[in-house]
Amino acid sequence: MTSTFLFPVALQPIASRLFGELVHCGPMRVTCCATLSVNGELLSLPGRLYCPIDLLQRVVDRETGDARILAMCLGTRHWDGHVREAYLRRIVDLDRDWVVPFVVQLLGEYVVEIAQVIKEALARVDQSRYAAFARANPQFMELTRQRTLSYWDCYYRWVYKYLRDYPARAALDAIERMV
Repeated sequence: MTSTFLFPVALQPIASRLFGELVHCGPMRVTCCATLSVNGELLSLPGRLYCPIDLLQRVVDRETGDARILAMCLGTRHWDGHVREAYLRRIVDLDRDWVVPFVVQLLGEYVVEIAQVIKEALARVDQSRYAAFARANPQFMELTRQRTLSYWDCYYRWVYKYLRDYPARAALDAIERMV
């Protein structure tokens, strides 16, 4: 399972164990992924995590330290938007460079409430982490920018007259101004 997913060296044993626990404790499927650079190391973001919510929560509750944080990051990839938002709220302020891609990935999705959480959090997070991530992953940032345009145009242009006011784009613009 983790052979298709890359994680920074320090996280590899944790990621292998977490994926193993999730797979062996119940039905789970993970779709792949975007591979991004974090401090010169590769990290694969799962596309979607399909597992029972209670299973994911048991794993999060049992873990500590970086393992708990990574389990919560995986929760931001869950198929249920409410679950993604709940785990986002728990990780968005954490001081790990490898958390940033899990946060930024959510801006390229369609749930405006999640984008609003990120937009509000950007004022209080370590902006240098976000700037470094954006500099190291220009293609991903551009793809995310294109996705924000598509979702705004398809679902939100009647709510937000101007693209710049759409929370996902406003947050993305804020990150890009940090660079």
